[in-house]
Amino acid sequence: VTIDGVDVSADVAGATAGLADCTHTVVVTDTDAAGNVGSASLTFTVDKTLPTVVITDDRAGTTNGDITYTITFSESVSGFDASDVVVAGGTKGTFTQLSGNVYTLVVTPDASSTANVTVAIAAGVATDAVGNGNTIAVQSVQSVDTKAPVPTVTLSSLVTSDDIVNASESAGTVTVTGVVGGEFVAGDTVTLTVDSGTTIG
Repeated sequence: VTIDGVDVSADVAGATAGLADCTHTVVVTDTDAAGNVGSASLTFTVDKTLPTVVITDDRAGTTNGDITYTITFSESVSGFDASDVVVAGGTKGTFTQLSGNVYTLVVTPDASSTANVTVAIAAGVATDAVGNGNTIAVQSVQSVDTKAPVPTVTLSSLVTSDDIVNASESAGTVTVTGVVGGEFVAGDTVTLTVDSGTTIG
Protein backbone atom coordinates (compact mmCIF):
# COMPACT_ATOMS: atom_id res chain seq x y z
CA VAL A 1 0.00 0.00 0.00
CA THR A 2 1.37 3.38 -0.95
CA ILE A 3 0.06 6.86 -0.26
CA ASP A 4 1.39 9.59 -2.52
CA GLY A 5 4.12 7.18 -3.62
CA VAL A 6 5.27 6.32 -0.10
CA ASP A 7 5.05 2.70 1.09
CA VAL A 8 2.90 2.65 4.22
CA SER A 9 2.11 -1.06 4.34
CA ALA A 10 3.56 -1.41 7.82
CA ASP A 11 1.32 1.30 9.38
CA VAL A 12 -1.57 2.47 7.21
CA ALA A 13 -3.49 4.03 10.13
CA GLY A 14 -0.47 5.96 11.34
CA ALA A 15 0.29 7.23 7.85
CA THR A 16 -3.21 8.60 7.27
CA ALA A 17 -3.29 10.34 10.66
CA GLY A 18 -0.41 12.61 9.71
CA LEU A 19 -1.54 13.63 6.23
CA ALA A 20 -1.69 17.30 5.32
CA ASP A 21 -4.85 19.07 4.17
CA CYS A 22 -4.95 18.37 0.43
CA THR A 23 -5.77 15.63 -2.10
CA HIS A 24 -3.94 12.31 -1.72
CA THR A 25 -3.66 9.14 -3.81
CA VAL A 26 -3.71 5.60 -2.41
CA VAL A 27 -2.38 2.69 -4.48
CA VAL A 28 -2.91 -0.91 -3.40
CA THR A 29 -0.75 -3.55 -5.13
CA ASP A 30 -1.36 -7.30 -4.99
CA THR A 31 1.00 -10.02 -6.26
CA ASP A 32 -0.24 -13.59 -6.63
CA ALA A 33 1.78 -16.80 -6.29
CA ALA A 34 2.64 -16.82 -9.98
CA GLY A 35 4.07 -13.33 -9.77
CA ASN A 36 1.20 -11.55 -11.48
CA VAL A 37 0.75 -8.02 -10.16
CA GLY A 38 -2.52 -6.18 -9.93
CA SER A 39 -3.19 -2.75 -8.50
CA ALA A 40 -5.99 -0.31 -7.77
CA SER A 41 -5.92 3.35 -6.78
CA LEU A 42 -8.18 6.03 -5.42
CA THR A 43 -7.89 9.66 -4.42
CA PHE A 44 -9.22 11.32 -1.29
CA THR A 45 -9.05 14.74 0.34
CA VAL A 46 -7.99 15.55 3.87
CA ASP A 47 -9.59 18.64 5.48
CA LYS A 48 -8.85 19.02 9.18
CA THR A 49 -8.96 22.85 9.21
CA LEU A 50 -11.52 24.24 11.63
CA PRO A 51 -13.52 27.30 10.56
CA THR A 52 -12.55 30.41 12.49
CA VAL A 53 -14.98 33.23 13.32
CA VAL A 54 -14.53 36.97 13.90
CA ILE A 55 -17.05 39.35 15.49
CA THR A 56 -17.01 43.08 14.61
CA ASP A 57 -19.50 45.90 15.14
CA ASP A 58 -20.38 49.26 13.59
CA ARG A 59 -19.81 51.47 16.64
CA ALA A 60 -16.65 53.40 17.47
CA GLY A 61 -16.24 54.44 21.08
CA THR A 62 -19.14 54.55 23.53
CA THR A 63 -22.64 54.25 22.08
CA ASN A 64 -26.21 54.67 23.31
CA GLY A 65 -28.02 53.14 20.33
CA ASP A 66 -28.50 49.86 18.49
CA ILE A 67 -25.33 47.99 17.54
CA THR A 68 -25.03 45.95 14.34
CA TYR A 69 -22.60 43.05 14.69
CA THR A 70 -21.03 41.33 11.70
CA ILE A 71 -20.06 37.70 12.24
CA THR A 72 -17.60 36.37 9.67
CA PHE A 73 -16.50 32.74 9.38
CA SER A 74 -13.38 31.78 7.45
CA GLU A 75 -15.47 29.52 5.19
CA SER A 76 -19.09 28.65 4.54
CA VAL A 77 -20.78 26.95 7.50
CA SER A 78 -24.14 25.44 8.35
CA GLY A 79 -26.16 25.07 11.53
CA PHE A 80 -25.49 28.62 12.74
CA ASP A 81 -28.32 30.86 13.98
CA ALA A 82 -29.06 33.63 16.47
CA SER A 83 -29.33 31.18 19.37
CA ASP A 84 -25.61 30.45 18.97
CA VAL A 85 -24.71 34.07 19.78
CA VAL A 86 -24.39 34.83 23.50
CA VAL A 87 -25.18 38.47 24.34
CA ALA A 88 -24.80 40.21 27.70
CA GLY A 89 -25.81 43.81 28.42
CA GLY A 90 -28.32 43.98 25.57
CA THR A 91 -31.17 42.31 23.70
CA LYS A 92 -30.83 40.41 20.43
CA GLY A 93 -32.82 41.75 17.49
CA THR A 94 -32.75 41.09 13.75
CA PHE A 95 -30.49 38.22 12.66
CA THR A 96 -29.58 38.06 8.96
CA GLN A 97 -27.53 35.63 6.87
CA LEU A 98 -25.72 37.61 4.17
CA SER A 99 -23.82 34.68 2.64
CA GLY A 100 -22.54 31.22 3.47
CA ASN A 101 -20.02 32.65 5.91
CA VAL A 102 -21.26 36.14 6.89
CA TYR A 103 -24.10 36.99 9.28
CA THR A 104 -25.32 40.14 11.03
CA LEU A 105 -27.08 40.62 14.36
CA VAL A 106 -28.61 43.82 15.74
CA VAL A 107 -28.32 44.26 19.52
CA THR A 108 -30.16 46.90 21.58
CA PRO A 109 -28.21 47.90 24.72
CA ASP A 110 -30.00 47.66 28.06
CA ALA A 111 -31.82 50.85 29.11
CA SER A 112 -30.26 53.15 31.70
CA SER A 113 -27.03 51.19 31.69
CA THR A 114 -23.30 51.83 31.52
CA ALA A 115 -22.42 48.13 31.39
CA ASN A 116 -20.53 46.93 28.31
CA VAL A 117 -22.37 44.89 25.70
CA THR A 118 -20.48 41.65 25.11
CA VAL A 119 -21.02 39.18 22.27
CA ALA A 120 -19.54 35.69 22.26
CA ILE A 121 -19.68 32.57 20.07
CA ALA A 122 -18.64 29.21 21.47
CA ALA A 123 -16.66 26.54 19.64
CA GLY A 124 -18.48 23.89 17.64
CA VAL A 125 -21.80 25.71 17.07
CA ALA A 126 -21.37 25.67 13.27
CA THR A 127 -19.78 23.18 10.88
CA ASP A 128 -18.13 23.38 7.48
CA ALA A 129 -18.96 21.17 4.50
CA VAL A 130 -17.04 18.17 5.88
CA GLY A 131 -18.24 18.47 9.47
CA ASN A 132 -15.41 20.41 11.12
CA GLY A 133 -16.74 22.55 13.98
CA ASN A 134 -15.74 26.20 14.35
CA THR A 135 -13.18 27.50 16.81
CA ILE A 136 -14.25 29.79 19.68
CA ALA A 137 -14.54 33.49 18.76
CA VAL A 138 -12.72 36.29 20.53
CA GLN A 139 -15.41 38.02 22.60
CA SER A 140 -16.53 41.42 21.32
CA VAL A 141 -16.79 44.16 23.96
CA GLN A 142 -18.64 47.40 23.16
CA SER A 143 -18.74 50.38 25.56
CA VAL A 144 -22.29 51.61 26.21
CA ASP A 145 -23.89 54.51 28.07
CA THR A 146 -27.69 54.66 27.96
CA LYS A 147 -28.00 56.19 31.42
CA ALA A 148 -29.46 59.72 31.44
CA PRO A 149 -27.26 62.29 33.20
CA VAL A 150 -28.28 63.60 36.62
CA PRO A 151 -27.43 67.31 36.65
CA THR A 152 -28.20 69.80 39.41
CA VAL A 153 -29.43 73.37 38.99
CA THR A 154 -29.55 75.89 41.82
CA LEU A 155 -31.37 79.19 41.13
CA SER A 156 -30.81 82.35 43.07
CA SER A 157 -33.40 82.69 45.81
CA LEU A 158 -34.69 86.04 44.49
CA VAL A 159 -35.78 86.69 40.91
CA THR A 160 -35.97 90.42 41.69
CA SER A 161 -34.93 92.26 44.82
CA ASP A 162 -38.22 91.35 46.50
CA ASP A 163 -39.00 88.21 44.45
CA ILE A 164 -42.01 89.99 42.95
CA VAL A 165 -42.09 91.14 39.34
CA ASN A 166 -44.03 94.43 39.21
CA ALA A 167 -45.46 96.19 36.15
CA SER A 168 -42.31 98.17 35.52
CA GLU A 169 -40.03 95.16 35.85
CA SER A 170 -42.27 92.96 33.65
CA ALA A 171 -41.85 95.43 30.82
CA GLY A 172 -38.12 94.85 30.78
CA THR A 173 -35.67 91.99 31.12
CA VAL A 174 -35.69 89.95 34.31
CA THR A 175 -32.38 88.20 34.92
CA VAL A 176 -32.43 84.75 36.46
CA THR A 177 -29.11 83.46 37.74
CA GLY A 178 -28.07 80.10 39.05
CA VAL A 179 -25.36 77.46 39.26
CA VAL A 180 -25.27 74.07 37.51
CA GLY A 181 -23.41 71.02 38.75
CA GLY A 182 -23.57 67.26 38.93
CA GLU A 183 -23.19 65.66 35.50
CA PHE A 184 -23.31 68.88 33.51
CA VAL A 185 -20.41 69.34 31.11
CA ALA A 186 -19.30 72.26 28.99
CA GLY A 187 -21.55 72.68 25.98
CA ASP A 188 -24.74 71.36 27.63
CA THR A 189 -27.90 73.45 27.17
CA VAL A 190 -29.75 74.76 30.23
CA THR A 191 -33.48 75.30 29.63
CA LEU A 192 -35.70 77.42 31.91
CA THR A 193 -39.47 76.80 31.79
CA VAL A 194 -41.83 79.40 33.29
CA ASP A 195 -45.19 78.10 34.60
CA SER A 196 -44.76 74.92 32.53
CA GLY A 197 -45.43 76.96 29.42
CA THR A 198 -42.90 79.51 28.25
CA THR A 199 -39.52 77.93 27.65
CA ILE A 200 -36.30 79.91 27.60
CA GLY A 201 -33.16 78.03 26.59
